[in-house]
Amino acid sequence: MIFSRLAALFIPVSLAFLLAACASPPRYANVRHEKEDPAPKNRASLKPYLTTTCIDKTRKLSEGCETKKEETFIGLAISGGGSRAANYAAAVMRELDSIGILQHVDAISSVSGGSLASAYVAAKGKKYDQNTFEFWEEAKRDLSQDFRSKLLAKLARPDNFISSMFGSLGRTELMAEVFDDTLFRGLTFGDMGDGGFGLLINATALNELPGPYPQHCSSRGVLAPRIKWESVTFTDFFFRNCLNSNLDSYPLSRAVAASAAFPGLFSAVPLASYPSDTQVHFGAKKTDKKFLHVIDGGPSDNLGAENLAGSLLYKVAHDRVEVKQCLLIVIDAFATGDIDQRYKTDDVRSPLDRLVDTDFFDSIDAMLSHRREATLRNLGQVRDVNRSLGYADNFPVQGSTFKLRHNSRTSTTSLRKVLGEERVFYRDDVNCFVWYLSIDGLEELVGAKWAFGEQLKEKTRREFELKYTTEELKRLGELPMYQPEVLLNEYMTTDYPRRAKAVSDLASRVRTDFNLVGPKNCSGPVLSRALWLAGAISVNADLLGRSEVCRWMRARGLSVSGSCESDELYELPRLPVKYAPTEQGDYSVACE
Repeated sequence: MIFSRLAALFIPVSLAFLLAACASPPRYANVRHEKEDPAPKNRASLKPYLTTTCIDKTRKLSEGCETKKEETFIGLAISGGGSRAANYAAAVMRELDSIGILQHVDAISSVSGGSLASAYVAAKGKKYDQNTFEFWEEAKRDLSQDFRSKLLAKLARPDNFISSMFGSLGRTELMAEVFDDTLFRGLTFGDMGDGGFGLLINATALNELPGPYPQHCSSRGVLAPRIKWESVTFTDFFFRNCLNSNLDSYPLSRAVAASAAFPGLFSAVPLASYPSDTQVHFGAKKTDKKFLHVIDGGPSDNLGAENLAGSLLYKVAHDRVEVKQCLLIVIDAFATGDIDQRYKTDDVRSPLDRLVDTDFFDSIDAMLSHRREATLRNLGQVRDVNRSLGYADNFPVQGSTFKLRHNSRTSTTSLRKVLGEERVFYRDDVNCFVWYLSIDGLEELVGAKWAFGEQLKEKTRREFELKYTTEELKRLGELPMYQPEVLLNEYMTTDYPRRAKAVSDLASRVRTDFNLVGPKNCSGPVLSRALWLAGAISVNADLLGRSEVCRWMRARGLSVSGSCESDELYELPRLPVKYAPTEQGDYSVACE
């Protein structure tokens, strides 16, 4: 009797498992490119435009316009970081839109969570006109959703669970379904058309492909020793020449999910490499498909900048596009997070660590951090943690000392330097101006107005002293004593620095997840507000960097708004942040 009951239970369950395994569709979603396929109509490419002395916002030349000989490229690179990156990047783009810079961006390159924002804006936003207030408010609502809970709900469905365990369904495919249901509504690359922003979504290749020179298909091209562990970009060139596939029909949500498929949490995404009728496709005719498996784009290029530089360099070297100057705007959502408290104990293991030690996450973070720092050096962004403008006592909480650091957020580099190749001068290299915007850089902007004003005051004082001799100064009377520390401490008691610090402390503590999770008692809407304020501060409060970029654009005939060089800071709202000082002189952050 017992055995018959067990059999009655076991047989249907086994059949369900078998049916799930047999009925599962193939995991790859890209189709073969056929000769009769129409010309591609997607935006997954770079299109540098000719700079003129009288260019308008649609990049069209007015009558009698005198054309310059050089072309100028403006690219946006967006880092990874889950929903934190998606919201922060979108907030920065909103500010760039308001001052007339976003309209001139030729291409957006992104990895991981940043690809949510880049794909959203590229698919739904306007390029040549300023987007409406309603568009950005809708973007804020859409990108602040709890994608993780929606994924878990899909995974909990019996059919999906069985198919994921015994069939071909992977967690990344379910994540793609979530993105498609909530954001993209079935959009493919071809549906976006070939006008507007160029969109470069990047992932990391896990394996080699057969053929003589597969590394040419990586984002770094000939500079890459192999395609394995290199960055690849969802472009028409990559799909046609490396996979013999058609990008137009590929779902946008799949590319975004592949770019964000963090190892260990999400499965790799397979891309089918189809046999070719010519010798171009990896040098040989084959009758069976091969597969390139890709994961999160962060491990190979966490900032998305190398992919942008590599794609542009290919245009210059192979397509003979004469780009003479470029502007790279880098949006970095990396966040150091809360103050590490592990120094307080000799055993940091959690109950889970007794089974599987989770310090492997620290090893991943260490490798990503070193990779990111190397890219920043290649961009000319060497961050000096010891350079400061002064110290503020009892800020942001009693007993804490705040060091106001100062680093330039603009720099110069070249395309080959970004790719790590700077030993030899190449004729096809292009000089680039860099503007670096980051969540971790928010602390440097806490005293934005003070730093900007006092630096000018100090410069004026020195020029005044050089202008007059000692005797003349005595007759004129002594200058008032310049005490920057006193002035800084006075300034830090005002509303702006305290509210900007609250934004920084919340935004930098939002975890890397596809849900907005952060300090204790902080709700999703509060963290969303903090991230969007962080994006606004990054652009608005970088008075020196923003004015340099605006002047750079105007010098090349590109129109920007009148507020582009404004030195007015936004009025910041108060966030419900609660600080708790510790005995060690630091503090913890929570929400009220």
